[in-house]
Amino acid sequence: MKLRILLVALFLLGTINIAQAQVSGYDAKIKAAVEAGDYDKAAELKEKKAIKIKIDAAVEAGDYDKASQLKQQLNGEAVSKTKPVITAPKEAPSVEQKSATVVNKIESEKTIKERRSRLLKNGLNIELLIGSLRDNYSRNFGASFRIGTTWYFGSSKIWKPGVRLNFIRFGAYKGSDMLYNIDDGEYILDEYSWVLITPASVGFANVIEFGKNIGLEANLNFGASLIGKNSDYTGSTYFGVLINPEIKFRLGVLAVGLDYTFGRLRSSNNEDYREGYQYLVRDRLYTNILSLSIGAKF
Repeated sequence: MKLRILLVALFLLGTINIAQAQVSGYDAKIKAAVEAGDYDKAAELKEKKAIKIKIDAAVEAGDYDKASQLKQQLNGEAVSKTKPVITAPKEAPSVEQKSATVVNKIESEKTIKERRSRLLKNGLNIELLIGSLRDNYSRNFGASFRIGTTWYFGSSKIWKPGVRLNFIRFGAYKGSDMLYNIDDGEYILDEYSWVLITPASVGFANVIEFGKNIGLEANLNFGASLIGKNSDYTGSTYFGVLINPEIKFRLGVLAVGLDYTFGRLRSSNNEDYREGYQYLVRDRLYTNILSLSIGAKF
């Protein structure tokens, strides 16, 4: 074993002088490669120079096994998968280039902010509401369509209050009830339709953004409304103010939520009964409408 180590040491000592001479020659080769623009070759030469220096250090420290491994690496094995990049000297940026960089950075930050604040922006709302209308005695099913707009205030990036204005809400519902015939004392099924019209309503809006394009919206509106009822036997029109709280889950421009509308309306002519049928006469209508809302904000 000692003989083997001695032979390796003599071999390496015999080649170290040659290696040292080659190290000094690498500087000139590296410089020539850089001047010629061959940066890959310059990087390779620089790495070989570093290996030769490591060989010298290993021999001086008596670590002949390491020196032998480095020599094998230098003689054919891959020096390194990651080569240092040598780039040509760059000129200092001009004032115009600096200004352009600043402008691009500002525009990039603005674009990111606008994308994140899509839920917090003002916009036009279009919604479809599917659900049931319940009056004093019966439940009716149908749908309504609503269009409006929302304005938000404040500088918060998470929560903004605002004002909600609905331009129009129009809906149609179908239902049935029993009528009593005064002449023969029998009941008859009365199938009728409801029409809901809210010309305009105004109220408060709130939106909270939990993450990018994900949030929760809560609104409360008030508006003068008209509800008309009509069938073969009865008919009436009611006027009053409806209150409309709603909560919606927002994902980008889309929104899905629950909408509740309630109020007390008054009829100017009670209910008009035809052909001898009567029902409980009423001059007030207590109604509530529970709906699933599906819509978007643009």
